[in-house]
Amino acid sequence: MMNDPITTDTKQPTPLAIYYRQRLEKSRNPIEVMAILALIHLCHW
Repeated sequence: MMNDPITTDTKQPTPLAIYYRQRLEKSRNPIEVMAILALIHLCHW
């Protein structure tokens, strides 16, 4: 599986991060995956 920035960057993941992670694991749509990854990246600034 690909590296998960949520678990490696943050010591305690936020509920939002957990939600996005669950969406990523279920999603098979590349566009949705990219959008979620972009949102996660923005949230961690």
